[in-house]
Amino acid sequence: MSRSSFHWLSTSLPIDIFIIAATSSLSSGPSNYSLQVAAWLLLKDVRAHCRDPTALTDSLLFLAQVVWTWRTLLKSYIVGLWSVKPRGSPLSLLSTSIIFVLSIVIYIGISYRFGLRARRLGGSIDLDDQIKNGASSDGNPKSRLKPLIFPCRTTHTRTFPKRHSFEYSYLLVGVPVPWNGIKTGILSTDQEDTSKRSRKGWLQIRAEDYLERGGAELGLHGKLRETLKAQGVDDDEWHEAYLVTASRVLGYSFNPVSFWYIYGHDQTLKMMILEVNNTFDERRIYLLRAQPSGGTDPNDMSTTSKFRNVWQKDFHVSPFNSLKGSYSLKTTDPFNAGSSTVDIDNTITLMSSKNHAKLVARIFSIGSPLDPDTFSGWDTFCFMLQYWWIGLVTFPRIVREATKLFFVRSLHVWFRPEVALTSIGRNASKEEIILERFFEHYLSSLVDRVTVPLRVTYKSTLSKTTKEFTSASVSSTSSVPLKYMEIRVLSPAFYSRFIHYAHTSEAFDRECLCTDQRNRTMSLSNPENLPLLLPKRAGYEDAKRGWVDSIRWSALRRLRCAPGAPAYPIIPIQPTASSKEDIRKLPFSDMDLFMQNSCEDVGLYRRTAIGVFLARRFAFGFTELLGAADMLLRALLIVGLMPAASSLQDESQADGGEGQLMALMGAAIKVSAVHAWSCLKGVV
Repeated sequence: MSRSSFHWLSTSLPIDIFIIAATSSLSSGPSNYSLQVAAWLLLKDVRAHCRDPTALTDSLLFLAQVVWTWRTLLKSYIVGLWSVKPRGSPLSLLSTSIIFVLSIVIYIGISYRFGLRARRLGGSIDLDDQIKNGASSDGNPKSRLKPLIFPCRTTHTRTFPKRHSFEYSYLLVGVPVPWNGIKTGILSTDQEDTSKRSRKGWLQIRAEDYLERGGAELGLHGKLRETLKAQGVDDDEWHEAYLVTASRVLGYSFNPVSFWYIYGHDQTLKMMILEVNNTFDERRIYLLRAQPSGGTDPNDMSTTSKFRNVWQKDFHVSPFNSLKGSYSLKTTDPFNAGSSTVDIDNTITLMSSKNHAKLVARIFSIGSPLDPDTFSGWDTFCFMLQYWWIGLVTFPRIVREATKLFFVRSLHVWFRPEVALTSIGRNASKEEIILERFFEHYLSSLVDRVTVPLRVTYKSTLSKTTKEFTSASVSSTSSVPLKYMEIRVLSPAFYSRFIHYAHTSEAFDRECLCTDQRNRTMSLSNPENLPLLLPKRAGYEDAKRGWVDSIRWSALRRLRCAPGAPAYPIIPIQPTASSKEDIRKLPFSDMDLFMQNSCEDVGLYRRTAIGVFLARRFAFGFTELLGAADMLLRALLIVGLMPAASSLQDESQADGGEGQLMALMGAAIKVSAVHAWSCLKGVV
């Protein structure tokens, strides 16, 4: 049995059985209503078999509608379950069966959940015991670094062009790397186990939230090692690290900046990583090496606990600051041997291009840090009661201050540029993840069609794996030199923008070659080889389609529109007496033709593309708004239309033949409305 089939049996089938059994029992045996329910569920299961992601949601809405319709009888029925029934009666057997099935499902769910937790927590406890006994996971002597919680304050002061300041409370958590475990239920990390079932602390630090996207199975230590290697740092240059960050609280976190303190074998602070996140879910990792403050030996950092560094700004953080200028960091080693306590005190200053301090941001701990080892159950309760809300209000606070800067201070707004090669793009949307897979297949087919030796290296922002595609004309005996190209996607927005273009050449031009550098969603090396890769329209044959598919593809072609305008236009927009509009009739795109002829899962591509086009035309480009509208419509078809169809049946019971026809129409509407909508969308 496949994984998807098992998922369907474990979620949809029990709901179906429960609904049919309940309606049959409440109707005192099979009835028109119970038969209609069975027909509705059968059509829903057809949708589930066709991998309709909304089928399960619809069944839950349908269950709610059934419960509401039969609420009076259902209440009496549930109360009657507690009364003594004659042994062997149908009602007694049904009650026993339902209770038995629900008990089995609950038991399996609880056993599966806590069984996995127990096995995974066991590995964490073993590692934690090693650290307590004086050995880390790799057998080295006990580290002086330990998990701590830092109540903090953060201050921001903007000096020009308008003065603006604010101060807020904040909460930081520090964990040594490597470390894997849980501290008295309050703090936990997951270095080796990425399952959600293994995260038990109220304050959670997950490897998936830090450094490069993906690779959560490596843990914090593994991801840090890979990041340092990519920055040219060998393993023997560092020994351990200490991560100071805003942890997840109640499963949520927004981290403007995380600090990685990286120590050498002599326990001195050798370097730091500043992991900066903006409100657009983009990320920049700055590796900063310690700079000597004086002395004859530039490599001797043991004489001071201060850490300073200066670097150029190349990442968009605030819409009220341009990309010009530089940053400076001034901090202290939290575990300085000369200090009696562990303190956090970091100051970041934004310098203008004329070397004037423009913005000063500081975060510092208040009082002594809290040791999770000393927390009792009551301490944990009091702590969460005091600090549970801090992580949840970080983003609203940012929005509040941005509103003041825009409406009160009237500061100039700088539009967000696309991320550079040195930065990390945002997380991809559901549609972009789907389209990335199709784009990879399309790119592979383009390379296969090239008649000269060509090798294309493809780097996706969704994966750390680099893939290479080589044309079929490459051979060891060929005298023609091999040509190379590298296509690197910088932002997942490239995939949703690519399908808007009817021609592949236009997509590469507008997303990379012929646009402002700040608008680029991809980079391309050796662009002189691009004409070799571009498709020839004559190479695609007209695919044979049925009339239903023809209508769906025609809708896609008619809905295709230009992608959203870039933030930085190539030619400044100036008012003119006349306007220009592209009145060309857009044909099927090169990728459309490839999908029609070569891809098995063409329906998923078509539905995704139509959703992206509809969102661009009617929902400001937000597919989430489109999904919410679809959810509302399906709820109306299930919860609102079905009672109306039932009343239509009731009114037509005594009208003879015409009444029977009306009743049949009402039943058909009741059973098929939401399923017809799903079919219209192309799911079935």
